[in-house]
Amino acid sequence: MIRSLYSGVAGMKNHQIRMDVIGNNISNVNTTGYKAGRTNFQDTLYQTIKSGGISTNPAQTGLGINVASISNYMEPGGLQSTGRTLDLGINGSGFFKVNKGANDSYYTRDGIFYLTNDGKMVNSDGYQLVGTTWEKAKSFTTVPNPDNAITTAGTLTVRGVLADGTVGQSVDIDLALGDSLDNVIAKINAEQSTSGVMAYKRPNDTNPGQYDLYITTVYNGYDKTYETTDALVVTADGSNLGLDGANLETNITNYTENVPIQITNVPISSINIQNNGMITGQDNKGAPLLFEGDYDVANIILYMFPNQDGLERINQNLFRESVSSGTAESGTPGETGYGTIASGYLEMSNVQLTDEFTNMIVTQRGYQANSRIITVSDTMLEELLNLKR
Repeated sequence: MIRSLYSGVAGMKNHQIRMDVIGNNISNVNTTGYKAGRTNFQDTLYQTIKSGGISTNPAQTGLGINVASISNYMEPGGLQSTGRTLDLGINGSGFFKVNKGANDSYYTRDGIFYLTNDGKMVNSDGYQLVGTTWEKAKSFTTVPNPDNAITTAGTLTVRGVLADGTVGQSVDIDLALGDSLDNVIAKINAEQSTSGVMAYKRPNDTNPGQYDLYITTVYNGYDKTYETTDALVVTADGSNLGLDGANLETNITNYTENVPIQITNVPISSINIQNNGMITGQDNKGAPLLFEGDYDVANIILYMFPNQDGLERINQNLFRESVSSGTAESGTPGETGYGTIASGYLEMSNVQLTDEFTNMIVTQRGYQANSRIITVSDTMLEELLNLKR
């Protein structure tokens, strides 16, 4: 038998693999966050017919073709507007991380997320989105009678951190006899652009009819310095809010990374996701959103890899960390090297149909040419067998 027969067989088999990859790309042309694959060929073993010498070159004949790799084309796809808040597109580099249970973690560019009835933020398959949470600087007190919160007139002095991360000014809030809880909240919030402090109320969990008054910093972000310096100072004189004679200093605390995101005060009335991944909003009682562990702030984070082309595809638009990809490195959206999050957008497939159809034609012709090798080789063998006649 002649070698060209086997070269033709190898060519047909490997062009079929390339066509499989092309077919998969085309079938996923409308799959959210899909990354196209590409088949790369290489020549295979060589048989040396004549060795090279000082004045002659070696004579070698090849034994066909082999698939060198099927690589992932990780360039971002275009963003398509949907207008839905929980549709998240990544503008730039990075992956979302989702957890299946406690032990299995996956990465994806598919940003379609939902809220379950218990407040978990999950993808279409129920895998929970991962982020970072922390507790804002705040203090709170229980108000037994919200209609007559102030039984002794006095002054409440507040100072917090402004929305831009700078420390606010100390502001005196005059509390009059008979002020209701709503009046107290309105007075505090009227000065929040100066003081960096805001107030809100939540029903007390154990005593119906009573409310907890929360006084918290306006700043939602996280700054390491606020773990050791005063992010919020609340002092009180003469009031009957449980702050009498108090000098309460509270800092940003309990910064926790890589935790599944779950809103605890559901149902919610509004939710907003900023381009740096921060989640804000209100529940149906007007209180800011709270997250699992009684945290005030949750921030979606993105993940990068030393070699993102080495991620292992599984299914359901998911990738898995592998030895080739290296260990995931987390970062806040918008940091150097990380993309930003676009709420109300989804990343489209990065499949280019013009390229795929061109590759399909080239692959088809390659397959046909290799089949002709087998046909011609068979004809040559037939001629050889006919010599005996």
